[in-house]
Formats: sequence, structure tokens, C-alpha cells
Amino acid sequence: MSLKQVEDVTYLDILVDVPAVGDRAFTYYCPREIRLPRGAKVRVPFSQAMADGFVLGEVSERPPFAIKPIEGVYDLSFVPPSGLLDLMEELGRYYLATTAASWSYLYPPVVPLKKVAKILEEGGLKHDPPAPQPVMCGDHDAGGVSPPVGAGEPGCSEDRTGAALWKKMEQVPVLYVWGSPDFRWKHYLKLAEGVLAAGKGVLFLVPEAKVLDGSLARLNTRFPGKVSAVNSAMTGLVRRAAWLSLLRGEMKIGAGTRSAAFAPVPDLGLIVLDEEASQSHKALDWPFFDARTVALARGTEGARVVFGGAYPSVEAVLNIERSRWSCIREDSPKEAGGARPQEEGPRLRVIDLKGMRLGREIISEPLKEELEVAFSSGLRAVLFLNRRGDSSQVSCRDCGSVVSCPRCGVPMVYHSKEAQMACHTCGLREDAPEVCPGCGGHRWRFSGFGVEKVEAEFRGKFPEIPVFRLDQDVSRKSSPVEVLGAFGKVSPACLVCTQIVLGQSLIPPVGLVGVLSADTSLSVPDFRASERAYHLLSGLKDLVDRRLGSRGCFLVQTRNPDHHAIVGVSDGDHFYENELQMRKMLGYPPFRRFFRVRFESRSFDKAREAASEFASEIAQGGEVTVLGPAPAPKPKMRGVYRWHVALKGDDHGKILAECLRVLEARPKQSSVRVLVDVDPADTE
Repeated sequence: MSLKQVEDVTYLDILVDVPAVGDRAFTYYCPREIRLPRGAKVRVPFSQAMADGFVLGEVSERPPFAIKPIEGVYDLSFVPPSGLLDLMEELGRYYLATTAASWSYLYPPVVPLKKVAKILEEGGLKHDPPAPQPVMCGDHDAGGVSPPVGAGEPGCSEDRTGAALWKKMEQVPVLYVWGSPDFRWKHYLKLAEGVLAAGKGVLFLVPEAKVLDGSLARLNTRFPGKVSAVNSAMTGLVRRAAWLSLLRGEMKIGAGTRSAAFAPVPDLGLIVLDEEASQSHKALDWPFFDARTVALARGTEGARVVFGGAYPSVEAVLNIERSRWSCIREDSPKEAGGARPQEEGPRLRVIDLKGMRLGREIISEPLKEELEVAFSSGLRAVLFLNRRGDSSQVSCRDCGSVVSCPRCGVPMVYHSKEAQMACHTCGLREDAPEVCPGCGGHRWRFSGFGVEKVEAEFRGKFPEIPVFRLDQDVSRKSSPVEVLGAFGKVSPACLVCTQIVLGQSLIPPVGLVGVLSADTSLSVPDFRASERAYHLLSGLKDLVDRRLGSRGCFLVQTRNPDHHAIVGVSDGDHFYENELQMRKMLGYPPFRRFFRVRFESRSFDKAREAASEFASEIAQGGEVTVLGPAPAPKPKMRGVYRWHVALKGDDHGKILAECLRVLEARPKQSSVRVLVDVDPADTE
């Protein structure tokens, strides 16, 4: 198709989904009989390839340069509502993401694409979409580029950095439901019932797919025929159908994991986000959207926001203490109908490893004694260690060199059953070396331990007790449901597992849970390490069958018995009080805003230099506190070197404005990728 073939055309500004070009709009043309509304997803030629893009609006007059045609149009049935487009454009500025990247979240994967030529052959579009909104023709250059979207006036940083949205989200009223799953869902369902009765829609968000089935069962029991599940694990066809059922208003309830936060529920009246403290609500790839932030952003449009969890985040607790958020708490006298006696739970036993000589053994003598008591009573036990494999490090006894991943530079983990070395960063697997590549030696030192070694040691100490293992390596061959089903059929029995066990819905009654090393979680270089350790330990404690009372036991092996994350397992208020004091003293969230800017390159020197220059430039502005530059906790992944700079400040908008100022001024380097992570949650 060319201008000679089609004279009656419409000129449209398109935002191409190519992060490197930012929010510049490029002008294309389309036959007038194909009417494309704002937000429509299209396929266009860009540079020497094809790219996806989104319609921004019509250009009021023909630009004075050669224009390329739109080649394809994605199914217009999926065009998002105008209000949701506006909100996502603003949310993109909050994350320093492009509008195109933000709008892409409003479409399910693999939406059908049809060539423009094919549409014309078939007589045009089968339905009439909303009329496109015109935009004024800007100062286009010879390349067909319009001014950046949302650029505002020079110096108007608030228009460009989502500062206005941040301030609005700070004012969103939130109800926190603090308690057990049954307690939380009783309130969730009651709230949803009232919203649905008023003719509005509801959105339920959970952190992981493994807990979604249980949530859907509760919803479908109460609201049969009204629930549409949205989950990234679904096939494209099923997910598209679910997306359309919500967009058309055929289903009034959307439920799913993180990606469901963008679901187009019309007339949204309630957003429920469960297990608020879970870091799984946060995306680990650009633009690092967080379902909690998206929920608050959608709350600025009038939907009621409800968060819930058994163990809230530190940020949530401070909001509750300051009465910014209201709270319904299960253990409050009001909820219990008056004062009630303290329910007896499992015994908490902390084993201080500092004075013990464990040698090569992982299971201490006190833990062995507790296991014997549990097994003699016919109870099941869980031994927890969040580390896969047999040995966490293998080194040469002659030259000291460590067997490391050639792509990531991190020590590879030895898996004894397969006699293989594995990198748990990139997934590379290799046969265990027989000869040291450094010196030709044959003597190896195996350091550290993982769940495979725990399983082997347990078999040696308790040969008569059936033992099962559940970790990511096992789940490749057998599903967690199968492993837990087998574990639940015998008693006494033992399950050796990693964090994959948490959130599983079919865990049988357990009389003892033993944490083999709480220090693994506490030693992570992250200001949230203590909070994660507390949440992890608290979740593991909840695996112990409360009906056993003091016959049940939760046991923790540690060299830090007085750490507030460990003491907090039996006294949550102690944990939150101490953690908030430390965060305030060190100037970390929730008292200050925290960002991370990561620089990636296949050249170590280029990544380091880019990070150093950025840190130096942003420090001169004086608006934010700069930490770094420094190698990322995982300094090399899949052959890419990673350096990062951390930023702290009191105002979200000012930090983003400073990032924008420095990043726009720096020369473009195709060899260095820059990623701005707002409110980072991972330790990579």
C-alpha cells in the first residue's frame, strides 16, 4: 500500500514500544475507513525492523515529509477504556517508564493481529470503534517525530515524573485486614458483596499462582458465574477470553496474580490485595511495576482499596500506627467480642549455634532430640533450608580456586545425585569437573550445604522414617501437589524443603518445623533482610498444627538468637518496633523514598564508568542522598556486568526529576543499559 494507491488517509501519531526512543511520537498514515482510537495497538515499520506501537491520536494536517503506513492492527475489541489509558500514562511517569510500555500492560498477550491490506480486502473493520481524538500537529522533523508525550512546560518536572500521582496515592484511604486467611476472606467477601450489589466491579489480587486456586474456590463458592481469572500462567487464548469478559462487563470480578492489577474491570468499586507484604507483588524486570502501587493508583479513581495479610509490611504497620490506614485486626478484643484467653500455640525453641561444634553435621543434637519426640508421637516434621543442592561451593584444595559460573561469576552449587554443578542465577548446568582447570589438581573441598545434603544426613540419623524433598529441582519432575500428597499419606514422616513450600494449599498437619539456619536470610545485603526473615519465619511457624498446642514445636537454629527478627516470631510488636527504629535511624523506607539505578554492560569498565558518572552528576544536584556506585549484589548475570547506584530522598518527585535531568543529559551509549527501579524489592 502506498500514497498513490490510497489517497484518502488519516495521519496518526504513534508511540512505538521501543524504550530507547522514550515518549516521542512518530507519524504514520492509515486508510481513512480504518478508524483507530487512542490506545489502539498497531504494527508499524520502525528503523530497519517492525515494532508494536499505540495510537496517540490524529494529526490535524499532513506533515511535510515522507510518511510510512501502518502495516497491521491488533484486534480493536481489546482497546482499553480511556480512563485506564490516562491512569497508566501517569503511572508510567511515576516509574520513569515510557507510555507505550505502560499501555502494553493493558493488553493480554498474543492479541490477534490483522494486516491493513487484509482488512481492506474484507471491506474494512467489522465494528465501529470510538472516534479517535485529534492531536495538534507539532513541530515534526524530517524523521516524523512529534514532541514527547506529557512533556509539559520547560522546568515543569511534576508533569514528567509522576509526582502528582504519588501525592494522590498518599491520600488514598486503605483498609488493612490483619489476621489469618479465614478471617481475612470473611471480610473480603462481605465487602465484595456490598460492592457487587451496587452494580460495581471487584478486583482480587494475590501474590503467586500457587495460592490463586484457593482464592478462586472461595470466590466461585460465594459468587458463582461472576469470576474471571487472569493469570500470566494461562495460555494466550484463555487469558484473552478472560480479559474480554471483564472489558465487556460480562464478568464483574477479576482475580489473579500481579498482572491482573491492570485488568480492565469496568466501574471498578473495590480492589482487594492479599498477602500485602509478599515481594512477589513486585515485578523484577523493567519497568518494575508493583501491584500494590498499581492498586493505590487505581484507588485514586474512586475504587476502595483493601490490603490484607497475617504479617504486614513495615510500611503498612507505620501507616496503621499513624492512622493513615484503618485496620481490622483479628486478635483485637473488638473482633473477638471482648477479651479472650490467649490461644496456646506451638513451643518456640531457639538453638544458639555459637557455642556448638557441629562439624559436618547440620542437624544439631537438640533438634535431633525434638525430632525423636515428634516421631515417637506419630507426628510429621518439616526441615527447612532455603538453599538448593548439596554443597554451596566447591573449591580446589591445592590452588584454592572456586568452581564458578563462566557467565555470572558466582560459585556454582554441587548437586550430588546428578554429579553436576549448577548456577542458580542463570540456570547453567555442567558435569562436575574431575580436574581443576587452574592447577590440574584432583582434590576438592565441598563447603556449605543445601537441602540435598540435609536429606542425606536425615536418612543417616533416622533410617526408618520416610523422608521427602521439595525444592525447585524436585518440582521439575514432580509437582508440589504430588510431593505433599505423598508426604501426607504417611506418619511419622519428614519433609525437607525450601521456600517453595510456603503458600501451598495441601500441606498436611505437621507437629514440628525446624529451621536449619535462620542466618541465611539475615545475611543478605539488603535493608529489608530482617523484615523478610521475620515474614519467612512467621510463615513457617504457621505450618505447625495449632491444635497440638505446646506439643507442637517451632525450632530455629541460629547464631543470632537475640536478633529482633527471631525474637519477633513470638512477639510481633517487638519486631516492628525495633525495625521501625532502625529504618528511621538509617533513613530507609518507610521514612524516606528509596530508588536504585542499575547500569548493565558486557564491558565491566563501561558499566562501572557509567554508574560512577551518574552518581557524581546526581550528587551535585544536592536534592538526594547518593549511595554508591558499587557492584550489584549479583555483579554479573549471563555475561552482563551490573553496577548500581542507590538514591534516598524525602520527595518522590524530586528524586525522579533528578534522575531524569542526569539521564537526559548523558550521551546515549548503546553498550550500556540503564534501569531505574522505583521502590526496589529484590536483592539482585
